[in-house]
Amino acid sequence: ELEIPNARLLFRVHDDDDVIGETMVALSTDDMTGDPIWEELQDQQDWSISGGVHVKISYTTPTTLHVKVCQAENIAAKDGDGASNAYARVTLAGKYPVKTTKVIKNTLEPTWNETFDFGIPVQLLQTATVLLAVYHRRTLGSDDFLGEIRVPLSEFRHFHTIDDWFPLADLKHVARHRSEWGKGAMEQELREALVAHLSSTSPQLLFNPTTNKKRVLRLSCPKIGQTARVTISNGRFE
Repeated sequence: ELEIPNARLLFRVHDDDDVIGETMVALSTDDMTGDPIWEELQDQQDWSISGGVHVKISYTTPTTLHVKVCQAENIAAKDGDGASNAYARVTLAGKYPVKTTKVIKNTLEPTWNETFDFGIPVQLLQTATVLLAVYHRRTLGSDDFLGEIRVPLSEFRHFHTIDDWFPLADLKHVARHRSEWGKGAMEQELREALVAHLSSTSPQLLFNPTTNKKRVLRLSCPKIGQTARVTISNGRFE
């Protein structure tokens, strides 16, 4: 019986020089029956990316988001010994600092257990997105990209903790995700500008819990085609 361990076929559909989409099919003798198989086309991406990363996200009121980069497993091998010198970069969508873990050498299952703190008001917490990317450190030349994750906090509550594994993917080469990241980052910046403006000019709208009114405030930037909206109900953000 023919054995095809870890073999895959890449199918790519073109329109002249433009790539319409592609898909990767894992080969198995169990599937070689001659029957047709339908696969959904995906955006062009780096199919060598593999594995996942374990992340814990928590919050301490009034302004500190904690992101713990725990470990990764089954990441792609990028050096000649079949391993990688792995490190992670983590930030939030918008104008936030990028923070970097230490490098764990010669492994496909690095453990970091490093926690990074980001200052973000609780009112803006559910508009934030955690962005994390894993890289292979090279002695010479540019480091190799090993995949990334994005964790929207739209359903996150500040008294809860996210403790989960997330699959690494090639999001930076996918136009749809890149557009969503850009849009989310610009909207986040507009929201922060709006809250800062309200805090200095109309603090009674933000901190008066007895108004019993709902107000929707918008800030638009025509040059980038983005609008941020903040709803204030009974003195609290929604």
